[in-house]
Formats: sequence, structure tokens, C-alpha cells
Amino acid sequence: MEGILKKSRENVDTTTRLFHYQVDIGIALYNDLNNVLRAFDYLSYKARCMQEQRAEGINIDVRLAEECYHNLKFISEDNKEDKPFSEKAKNRANIFKSFLECKDKNDKVYATAHGFTNTLRLRHSKPIVNLPSIDKYGGKEIRSLLTVPSEDYVMCKTDIKCLEDKTKQHYIKFFDLYYQDEVNKENFDPHIDIGIFSGILTKKDAIFFKEYNGEDTKNKDRYDRIKKIREKAKTVNFSAIYGAGPLKISKTLKCSLSEAKKLHSAYWKRNKAIKQISKQFKVKSISTKRLLKNGKYGYRKENWIQNPVSGIWLLLRAEKDMFSVVNQSTGVYFFDTYLKYVRNKLKPLGISIIMQYHDEILFVLKKSDKSIIESLLRDSINSANKELKLNVLIDISINFGNNYFECH
Repeated sequence: MEGILKKSRENVDTTTRLFHYQVDIGIALYNDLNNVLRAFDYLSYKARCMQEQRAEGINIDVRLAEECYHNLKFISEDNKEDKPFSEKAKNRANIFKSFLECKDKNDKVYATAHGFTNTLRLRHSKPIVNLPSIDKYGGKEIRSLLTVPSEDYVMCKTDIKCLEDKTKQHYIKFFDLYYQDEVNKENFDPHIDIGIFSGILTKKDAIFFKEYNGEDTKNKDRYDRIKKIREKAKTVNFSAIYGAGPLKISKTLKCSLSEAKKLHSAYWKRNKAIKQISKQFKVKSISTKRLLKNGKYGYRKENWIQNPVSGIWLLLRAEKDMFSVVNQSTGVYFFDTYLKYVRNKLKPLGISIIMQYHDEILFVLKKSDKSIIESLLRDSINSANKELKLNVLIDISINFGNNYFECH
């Protein structure tokens, strides 16, 4: 047993210090060796993908990085009386600084990671980590740093739509058929749905939001109000599943406790099946050997939960995390399956993936190849859906641009 596990561990390139897995699970779950070895093969594959990214690199706009860094540094130092704004400017300045520090002699940075979370999602490393979204302060400029090498190339970003919401629907489909009927309706928006269910938005608001095209300037304020509520509901959709309560949501959203309670209550009324499905997952308690803080080895009891889609056992730190661990790891596994098909189809064209970031894939191609990429990516997502056979079909978006920002 030890020999087999050692051989499997050697398949992961430990010299990169990238991926490190707790092998004690393999020894303790000796009666499920196939799935344990499957986990090692899976991690080896993820390591190879990251090594390819390290070999390629991403061109950056050095002039923009230097200009923004110096401007933001000045802003942060010149606005010390406005501490929140000053801290935000300082944070953004440090992001630009990290790009400048990490670039090589060819003005390239590399999308790297330094390990896994317990759901096997990558822990990204600087400079491409925790990048602010395009609607946040400095987000446009930061994402514009990642650019094409010349005018002959174009950048392509493909991301999976509502990935973790879709995997959630996979699990709860047969536990809440009424909700599933709602989900299958055309243009269903899970975040607007929470807003309606909480009573903060109306169905008329939802219809208006979906049909608004930006030309009706008189109703722009109404659109912005609904959009703001949708963003709040989106945060609740992604945080309540991890155990966030009304008080935590109130602090995160900077809203009243009353509003946070409405959103939190609406989430759990809408997703009551999550607690039912969590009871169906396989969990095992094992004692594993660990290096303790005093420098000595000792045994610690840990709970592990099996992902029903991948078969892989995952560390479960708290009982309340049962569904979130399984759901997020299912999203990760689906993304990696999609990534596999995309890599295989891009390779004959001489195109390499330069970044994978949560549910996004980024690569650069010649403009002459642009016409064939969309069908290639559609074939890849269809293959991933066919292989994993989830209870829902998962879709993608495809965007092109001269830099990462333009791909949004």
C-alpha cells in the first residue's frame, strides 16, 4: 500500500512546490484505493496544466502598470485623512507593484498557484490573485494589464456560466422539483430570484431588469437600484451556503441587519433541499498522523467527505460545510473536465492556455484562428456535459479582446 501511494505521489511534480496532498487519507481509506489513486492522478493532471502555464506566460502593459502604480501611490499618500479611500488606493497600488516585480525580462508574468484548498480549488499566487472585478475601483486598469503580444493576436476568455449554482441544481433537483421548474424557466436569474423571494424586489422589477437596454435614461436609477440589490443577493447566494448568518451578511454587504435577515431567510427557504441532500453524502472519520506545534508527531481525528461525482475524498473541517465542500469541489471537477477538452483541442493549433482562474480559461490566438475557436469551445463543453452526466446542462460564455478587461 505505502509503495503504491509513494509511486502515485511522485507523479506530482513536487519540485514546483505547487501541489501537496495529505496522503494519510490513502492509508486510512485502504478499502477505497481506486478513488484515492484517482485523486493523485487528478492532482498530477492539475500540476501538468500549471506547468504549461508557467512555460507560456502572459504579456503585460508595462507602461500602464508603471503609470497607475505611481499615480495610486501618490493618491494614497495624499489622502490620509480619508482613510478608507487611502487604503483602497494603497491596495490597488500594491497590485500594480506586484505585476512590475513579478514580470520577467520579456515583460511577461505567469499564472501560478501554491497549492489547493480542501475542495481542490487552486490557491493562486501573485500577481494574478484576488484581482478586483471590472466594476470595482481600479479593476478595469488592473485587468487591462494582461494583454496580447502584438496586433496580430487576440485574447480569448471562456468561463462557465453560474458554475456553482448549476452544480447546486444538480444535487437538489430531485429534492425540490418545484424549485427546479422555476430554474428551468427561460432567463431565470438565481440572484434576482432571491431578491424577489425576500420581498425586496418584485416580479415587475425582474422583468424590467431583464429588458432594460440602457437607452431609457429616465429609468436608469431604477435599473441601478435593482442591480445593486442583485449584487447583494449574489453575495448571499455564495456566502450563505458556507454558513454565513445575517450578522456576517450585514457586515459584508454594509446593509441593515433587517435587510440581511430577509435575504438570508429567503436563501434558505429557496434552498431548503440543501440540508436534505447533505444527509446523503458519505462521511468517514479517521485518525491521521500529524506534526504538532510542539515539534512532535501525534494523531488527530479528521472527517472526510466523498464527492459523489468525482469519487474523491475531501477534508471536512466542519459539519456545516458538508454541502459547500461537495458543491464547490464538483464545480472544480467540472471545470477541470472542461479544461481537459479545451487543452486537447487547442494543442493541434499550437495554442496554449496561459491562465485558469476559478471558472475562467484565458488564451491568446492568431486573429486568423478566431473563426474556429467558438465551435471548438462549444464542442468541449458538450463533451464535458456528456462525460459527467450531471442533472443539468452547463453552458459557457466566450469573449474576445485585446486584453483581459476587454474579454469581459
